[in-house]
Amino acid sequence: MDDSFKCEIKGLIDERLNFVLESLVSKNEEYKRLHKRMRDLIDKVEDLKTANEEETAYVKSYLEVNFNLHAIEEPAFYAQVFSDAIRFLRYFDLL
Repeated sequence: MDDSFKCEIKGLIDERLNFVLESLVSKNEEYKRLHKRMRDLIDKVEDLKTANEEETAYVKSYLEVNFNLHAIEEPAFYAQVFSDAIRFLRYFDLL
């Protein structure tokens, strides 16, 4: 497989995954809320200089929100990839 074909496939996959994330942000209020909270926590965690109680709470909150975001993303990614795979197989008359 030549590099240009690999780049096209990678671009297609990236586009589909970005579509899933954009759909989650626009259609899932919990995901949207968690996504915004994650951005806020990332800013706070990146600025950590000491390990006091407040900052430790930010890290714990960051980890919890990150886990919850991934719990929402994974089934959406799976559903999209499965749907795309079926469409791909049908397009090439393999299914």
